[in-house]
Amino acid sequence: MLWNTLITIKIMTATFKMIVASILIRFTQIISLRIMAFIVIRILLMLKIKIMIPVVKLYKTMLVKF
Repeated sequence: MLWNTLITIKIMTATFKMIVASILIRFTQIISLRIMAFIVIRILLMLKIKIMIPVVKLYKTMLVKF
């Protein structure tokens, strides 16, 4: 009887640990995805600004020419 309870407790703790671990993994994945997205967006914005400045200059010169 006692042995069975010990095994059940061990199984329960193991499942609990697995559940906690999976939740933590999912949480870190979501956070890392958000951080990655944020970094990518920042880089894209910086690139966009770098690309946009010459494009705007070109557009203005074209407007002046026409």
